[in-house]
Amino acid sequence: MKGRKPLPSGVIRLLGDSKHTHRPPRTGEPKPPAVVPKCPKHLSKLVKKIWKDVAREVSSLNYITKLDIAVYSRYCEGRARLIMLNEELDTILNPELESNNLTVRAEQYRLDYKMWNQAKVETAKGLFKLEKKNGKETGKIIENPFLGILWRSHAQMAITKNKINAEIDKIWGQMRRDEVELGFTPSSRPRIKVAGGQPEKGNEKERFFS
Repeated sequence: MKGRKPLPSGVIRLLGDSKHTHRPPRTGEPKPPAVVPKCPKHLSKLVKKIWKDVAREVSSLNYITKLDIAVYSRYCEGRARLIMLNEELDTILNPELESNNLTVRAEQYRLDYKMWNQAKVETAKGLFKLEKKNGKETGKIIENPFLGILWRSHAQMAITKNKINAEIDKIWGQMRRDEVELGFTPSSRPRIKVAGGQPEKGNEKERFFS
């Protein structure tokens, strides 16, 4: 379907009805009840914590429904993944610091870092050396073998950092789209007008935090 996406009637209502959006109300559109979704059990502890933290801010808005659980879950999982990626990046950018919770990628980076440091020391002694066979110099000048290790380890370190930064950028992009969908951004939030204050049912927060 070409053109702009049609606004759901619920969004038109939150934006101030037709007189503000200039969009005519639609009939026959599904209208799921504004029930705060329950936190799925399969989520990790970190995602559940983020879910509950955000819930404290949105539980009174009374416009998120059970059908929004996928977007809301993706948003919370994205925030959790960002935390883990930034922690991983921090251990990589500070390879000398001790850490008992390294990812496989961070461990490999530290191995590359050690090889790179060792190669730096060896190549500082000279980029070329005399070839030796059976403990005797042949008189042939060869390239210092640590020079290749220096470049390969440095390249691998750069690849690892770039992969993590690319993952962070991708998640940020998806989170920005989810934030707009959920009304979490400064530009989308002021347009939402919530009527009725707290949810009608007193146990809605309890269901959200369970």
